[in-house]
Parts: sequence; structure tokens; C-alpha cells
Amino acid sequence: MSAVAGNTAAGSASGPRWRMTGKGDADIAAAASAGRMQVGDSGSYCGIASMPDGGGCWVVDRYGEVYTVGNASFHGSIPADGITLGAAIAGIATVSTSTGYWLYSTAGDVYSFGDVPSYGTLAEIGYEPTVPVVSMAAYPDARAYCLLNAEGDVFTFGDMKNYGSPREEGIILAGTAAGIMLAGSIHKDSTPAGHSGAGFDAAGGYIIVDSDGEVYTFGSAWFHGSIPSDRMHHAAPIIAVMPYESSSQDGYRMVGADGGVYCFDAPFYGAPVGVMDGSTIVAATEDPVNRDGYYLLSNSGEIFYYDINT
Repeated sequence: MSAVAGNTAAGSASGPRWRMTGKGDADIAAAASAGRMQVGDSGSYCGIASMPDGGGCWVVDRYGEVYTVGNASFHGSIPADGITLGAAIAGIATVSTSTGYWLYSTAGDVYSFGDVPSYGTLAEIGYEPTVPVVSMAAYPDARAYCLLNAEGDVFTFGDMKNYGSPREEGIILAGTAAGIMLAGSIHKDSTPAGHSGAGFDAAGGYIIVDSDGEVYTFGSAWFHGSIPSDRMHHAAPIIAVMPYESSSQDGYRMVGADGGVYCFDAPFYGAPVGVMDGSTIVAATEDPVNRDGYYLLSNSGEIFYYDINT
């Protein structure tokens, strides 16, 4: 196992960097060549999801407006579809087999756009949230998804099995829950210690990360390290976790609100610490083509991209 802390001192402005300029009109190539596009700062952006082919991404704000970047297609939004929100949007999610996306709210409402199906909401299963939903993850084939709330409770929909939560294990989170990552296709050619291999489901599990960078594994998800166990130091709360997979290695990256990137069995390519003009990072997503690069989104709509070439 190897762990690499992101640059939490000076940061890096290298690589494509741009700001949202409005629905459907932000272009990756133009932004990359220009270095940065300066526009109004709304402070309301909250989620980002990459296109399956890596040709762009979707960004959402807390009102449910969806902004397309690069070659991403617009499939609808809360305002465009005339939907009345009961709670602020918390983020956006998509999967590699679909061209649509889900928006999810802090109350656990899930809104489907494009070709992704809806499997339910917290209200539909009779759950009344007392803390906000903070993260969502979906199976790659879009057959199920799960929601995570700030206390670390996991709610599964579709045919996804619930493998438990910190509370059910008697664990008190060091901070608040920040993100959930499915085991997915990683470890598909190997079996972890303690398993004979018979009946082992490499996709059957998930990782929960809290704001202190502690990692909790459930089901067949593997532990690659955490900020406390690897004696790292972070200056701001962790807000997201991203999977990493290559032909020979897999792991994950955590992202802090200050732009710090913390890598566990994953390469570090850059971080925008100290170059964000007072904004904070609110969401992150991996490059879906090979999970090598990653996008970071600030609450002001500034997007930072890092990969092996930056």
C-alpha cells in the first residue's frame, strides 16, 4: 500500500482550469487554451459528474440547474422540467452505461433525467431525514443506487444489497460522513484475505469516508489507507472520495474543501490549494475513461482538471 498526500501548501494551477459561464456554453478545449474563464461567482454550485467517454461533464447547482461542459448533452433540470424542490440539491451522479444523470437532494429526493431509471427516494421508503444526504453512488449498469447521509447511514435502492453502516457496527464517526464509493469493478481479478474465492462478489460493497479522512469498509470493499492511519494532515474537511483503477493497481483519492488531494494506491497529479480565490471545493469526480485523471469543482463554479499530463 502506498499513500501520497496532495500538495496542501502552495497548490498547483497547471492543467485545464475554467469557470462555468452558463448553461451549455462552457467548452473544455476553449477553456483549456485560455487557461481560465472569468465569469460571475454564484457560490451555489454543488455537484459534478463526468461523461462516460471523458468528453465533458455536467455541473449542478443547489437549485437543480444543470450546466453542460464540453460534449455533455443537456437532458433536463429541475427548473427546465418545472419541478418544485422540497430541499436543496446536494449533487449529481451518473454511470458509464447511460447518457443521463440523477440529481439528489439533501432530503433524499432523487430526480432522473435522460435514460437513467428511478428506483425510489427516502420519502418513498418512509424515512424522514433528520440530517442531510451528502453523497450518492450507482452501480455501473444503472440497476441500483444508494444514498449516504451525514451520519453515515446508507440507503439502497433497486437490487443493491445494504452491507451496513458505521452506526450499525457501533462506530461513532470521527467527523461527518462525506462520501460513498462502491467497490465496483476494482479487485475483479483477485480475492482479499479471508475469502476463499467461492461466491466472492468483487462489486459487493462500498467505502464510506468521513470529514476527517477516516475510511470505513463494508462488504468486499478493500481498505487502502486513511488520513489518520497514514499520519497525514489535512487543513480542511474531506468532502469527497473518488475511485482509481488502472491495469495493475486500484485505490482511491480523497479531496478536501481547500482543494487538497490525498491519494491511496493512486497517483497524485495536482491540487488547487491556495489558488481558488477564496472559494471552496464542493465536489469531485474521476475521469471515467481510465480513472486516471480527476475534476474538482468549487462552489463558485471553477473547475480544475488534473491528469498524468499536468
